This record gives sequence, structure tokens and C-alpha cells, in this order.
Amino acid sequence: MKKVIFPIIGTAAALVIGTIFFLKNKNIFLQVKKCNLLKMEDVIAFFKNKDIKQRLEADSNLLAVAIKEYKNGCYRIICTLYDKTKEEIIDTNKYTIVFKAKDIDKDLKNAFLNKEMIILK
Repeated sequence: MKKVIFPIIGTAAALVIGTIFFLKNKNIFLQVKKCNLLKMEDVIAFFKNKDIKQRLEADSNLLAVAIKEYKNGCYRIICTLYDKTKEEIIDTNKYTIVFKAKDIDKDLKNAFLNKEMIILK
């Protein structure tokens, strides 16, 4: 009996842990777009997408944010929606894009200056 129960419990535990890991790290399916030069126009165009625009207009607690990271000579700009009441990013799979660019244009550089995050209005 013990020989049957322990493998079943072990398998169930692995499934539960795997599901929790997947749900906490659901950003593994993020849309990534690579480019040589990322322009402010590209960032704005993402937020003008029909679904994203409707979501922003429907909920005044949501903010359109862009987050900048610079590593190994490459920019990583994450555009997403932030819920200011819950203080968290919403549904990353549907409302997020990651731009990987060798450089960003003057307008983006001016918008970020020395900040890591900007709010687009």
C-alpha cells in the first residue's frame, strides 16, 4: 500500500508546485519585438492598440507605463498596464510587450532621462 501512495503523493505535489510556478511566472509568454532603433512612436503605437486603448478607457485605475532596462549594450523597454489600486501589473500576456533594441531615439531618451519608468498619458 505504501509503495502505491508515496508515488501518487509525490506526483501530485510536483503537479501543484509546477502549477504554482507557472502561474507566478506566466510572463514566459510575453511578446518580444527586436529592433535596431526603438522610437517613441513604436511605444505609443503599442498603447493605441484597440484592445489596450479600450481597457485603459474603461478603467481609470490603469496606467500605461514603460519600464527601461539597459544591460550588455542593449535596451529592454517593457510596455504594460499598471493597476494603481492593486499596485501591480495586469495580465502580462495580453497587455505587455518587450522591445529589445540596440538604441532608442531622442524622444525616448528625453522621456526617460535618468528614470527607469515613465507613465504615458
